[in-house]
Amino acid sequence: RPRPVAGLVSWPDVRKEACNSVKYDTPEWIAWLAGILDGEGWIGMAQGLRPASRFRGIYHSPGLQLATTSRPMMERAASIIEAITGCHVPLYRKVDNTAEASGHRPAWVIRFTARSTILLILSTVRPYLVAKDQQADLLMGYLRRHAALPWSRARTEATVEADQIDFDRLRLLNGRPGDVETLARLQRMLGLTEKEIHREPN
Repeated sequence: RPRPVAGLVSWPDVRKEACNSVKYDTPEWIAWLAGILDGEGWIGMAQGLRPASRFRGIYHSPGLQLATTSRPMMERAASIIEAITGCHVPLYRKVDNTAEASGHRPAWVIRFTARSTILLILSTVRPYLVAKDQQADLLMGYLRRHAALPWSRARTEATVEADQIDFDRLRLLNGRPGDVETLARLQRMLGLTEKEIHREPN
């Protein structure tokens, strides 16, 4: 039986039927996706170390993720992203035996690591973001900076420092405002106070 979603359209149980009958690349649905990303999303970077490589050193991996226990909501989000990117978007079920044993519902996850895909999605939803607008701007700046550089120049001292600044700022914006080590590093690299660091990036 169809279930109403936000009073806009009916959501059939069969996702394929919905995809064939609803146009998702509209401003209304893109704004809806931005709201889900604001509330249930993560925009950031992971940091790692290449110990044995000619590109030895710290590297950063950008990521974009949505996660919630509502599968219909995630299916709707996947359909909108498919309309934006033209690519199939798989759903992953996050396995957490401890949480499920406690009666919690499983989480459903959509995750992106491809840089061009992340940039396309963020640039599309950016006008509608409210809570994660700063994260989107930082990550898009990082992605555009690297897209404009050949790989041979991506490891220069200037880009490595800029990447570290972006990573640290994203780390603080994503829920670690009291990270003393990260704050100290940013203050040293930027010459800013803690209050200035938490302001909207240029």
